[in-house]
Amino acid sequence: MPSNAEPAPVSAKPPVTLREVAAAAGVSVATASKALNGQGRMTAETRERIRETARLLGFRPNSLAQSLLRKRSFTVGLLTNDTYGRFSLPLMAGVSDALVDKGVSVFLCNVEDDQRLGQLHVEA
Repeated sequence: MPSNAEPAPVSAKPPVTLREVAAAAGVSVATASKALNGQGRMTAETRERIRETARLLGFRPNSLAQSLLRKRSFTVGLLTNDTYGRFSLPLMAGVSDALVDKGVSVFLCNVEDDQRLGQLHVEA
């Protein structure tokens, strides 16, 4: 008998945390962090075991958290009121091409002629 109930939504798997990597590798969170950042004193075997564990679990560092710790976001925001993009889009493409290989993200925000909107983007 067919069911009228909708299928349950497929949820994305939450990202693997540093705490999970540490637990799986049998080390502290601090040791796992140092190993993945290439810092701290530990044997080469321990460092490699932690890195391999992180790779197998699919661990990816949280860039937002790293930005907070470094106090640098590696982000450039461009504000424009060029609603057609005749000037801003080629400019953004050039800026993005120049910075992407250096790990910098580039965002283009259209502020039209609204100073309040521009300020909101700057604060964000």
